[in-house]
Amino acid sequence: MNFSKVMSLISENNINPDEVLRLVDKVRRLDMKNENYRQVYMRRSNLEGGFGEYIIIEADNVEEALKDLEARKERLISMDTPYEEHTELAKGAIVGKNGNYVYLIARENPKEVEDELLSHLG
Repeated sequence: MNFSKVMSLISENNINPDEVLRLVDKVRRLDMKNENYRQVYMRRSNLEGGFGEYIIIEADNVEEALKDLEARKERLISMDTPYEEHTELAKGAIVGKNGNYVYLIARENPKEVEDELLSHLG
C-alpha cells in the first residue's frame, strides 16, 4: 500500500493521524513520543527499495534508549524481515551510542554508515 492511499484512508475515515502514529509505534515497539527522547530520526526502506532501517535518537537516558533499540533490532530480525536475505542483514545491524545519541543501522555494510555517522556526531 502506498503513502497516498494510506493518507486517503485516514482522511476518508476521519482517523486522527496521531492515532496512526501511535499504532505504528506500537507495532514497531518503539515509542517515538517517549519522554526520554529529545529527538528521533527514523528512515526505513520499503520492500521495493531494498532493505534498510536507520534510527538515531538523542536521549536523556542513553542506556534506556539503547535497550529500546536492541529490542527493535530483535523485532526486526524476528518479525519485520519477510525475506531471508533481509533477516541476515538485520542480524548484522549495529546498535551503538555516542554521547547522548543512540543509533540502529540495519543495511548492507552498516559499519561504513556508522563511521560516517560518528564523524558527524563527534
